[in-house]
Amino acid sequence: MNDARVATMVMSRRGLLDVAVAGYGLSAIDALMAGVPPSALGGLDDAAIQAIKPDGIAAMALVAMAGGQVIETTLFGQASQAFNVSVTDRTLFHLGSVGKHVTAVAVLRLAEQGKLALDAPLSRYVQGIAPGWSRATIHQLLTHSGGLPGNFDGQDFDRPFTREKVSAFSKASLPVAAPGQVWVYSNVGYVLLGHVIENLTGDTYAQHITETLFRAHGLVDSRADDAEGIVPNRAEPLVWHDGVFRRAMQMSSTVSSVGAGGLLMSARDVPAWERALSGRALLDERSKTIMFTAARFDTGRSTGYGTGWRIESDGTGRPFFMHTGSVPGFRTYHFRAPVGDLALMLMAVGDTPMVPFGMAVTERQWHDRTPLARPAIADSAPALTAALRALVIDGKPVDARFLAPELARLPLPIATDAIARLDPEQRKRLKRFSLIEDVATTADRQRRYILDLGEQQIPLLACYSPEGLIYRVVI
Repeated sequence: MNDARVATMVMSRRGLLDVAVAGYGLSAIDALMAGVPPSALGGLDDAAIQAIKPDGIAAMALVAMAGGQVIETTLFGQASQAFNVSVTDRTLFHLGSVGKHVTAVAVLRLAEQGKLALDAPLSRYVQGIAPGWSRATIHQLLTHSGGLPGNFDGQDFDRPFTREKVSAFSKASLPVAAPGQVWVYSNVGYVLLGHVIENLTGDTYAQHITETLFRAHGLVDSRADDAEGIVPNRAEPLVWHDGVFRRAMQMSSTVSSVGAGGLLMSARDVPAWERALSGRALLDERSKTIMFTAARFDTGRSTGYGTGWRIESDGTGRPFFMHTGSVPGFRTYHFRAPVGDLALMLMAVGDTPMVPFGMAVTERQWHDRTPLARPAIADSAPALTAALRALVIDGKPVDARFLAPELARLPLPIATDAIARLDPEQRKRLKRFSLIEDVATTADRQRRYILDLGEQQIPLLACYSPEGLIYRVVI
């Protein structure tokens, strides 16, 4: 890889405390020999490394780009602990839900080709699905606003999964709301989008993504997963349990390769994919605008989600796009910022929350590009903060009277699940709950906080109607 600095490191049993992450493993001497001033590496010392490194990461690959060029590649740990095989730039990591944007690309391309209409209902392209589900439009499925459930009840990662099961589940489960009225993150919707792709192309989802998107655009390793198959160079999935790494749940191949997130990618393929996304090889400008524009509720307020991307702001008015991915034994964080044409892909083996880790790594790469860089500000509405703290930190039950229509339309258990909360272990570690942004318009009020857990900084966004009712709380 002649366009990047590569640091290859081997993981010790005690984790990652002894090695640098996010491409800062080069010493000052190495940096000078490479023509890179030490300050450009972010000045990571042991304390800084420990400050951003979570437990539970066994291996990782990081690729950072600016202006279409690779500026950092880090390969860390072992693709196989059992056989002492180090991660290379060809090691395949499961992307989990980061793969949703790839499914979205495939669907938007079909729309460009005139093979589907984004405003058409699912029923036009997939049969055998209950009417309550199939009324949702393709665009609503892409943006999680179709009113479908989040997941298939009773379907775990290790159980065989078929179209017949999807059809039966649709007939046994009502929508959570009418299409367009709510936002519920829906793996169900993206599984169905995979079926749309199959029906319109005549390919399996795996074939279409691997050949039509990946191979045709210069990706040589990346592919759909086959969890039960022998896949060369795929990292072994591991979880962190009682202080040691153990084998993760064996996924079924019928689950590991679905449209909701069933793809593998290598570090050496990331640049080709990012360049294709930035240019016109994959999508025209209209489709990219759709992809990176947040859908809106029928109230006119933003859902904060495009097609396969969360639409965020760094707190200074500069947008960025991100997504995380999670399947047994793998975690992923994907970041893109149009200002500066920045991109970062962090693929890992393990089981750690990726928003705080990914944003911390992003900040080490490009300071001041995420909410983590924002200082605390004076709180002009402490009552709102107190009520939010009771929900997010103290675990107070959700009172439907304080929910805006976007959440109030949901069954209360689902509305409760839609509000981000700290788990009991995180609550114990909380040191500060600081307001860093408070923006009010005629449509809503958005307040952003940093939850300081010591070794982790977690961003939290709370959105309110003009009446002070909650309609989004996300980490």
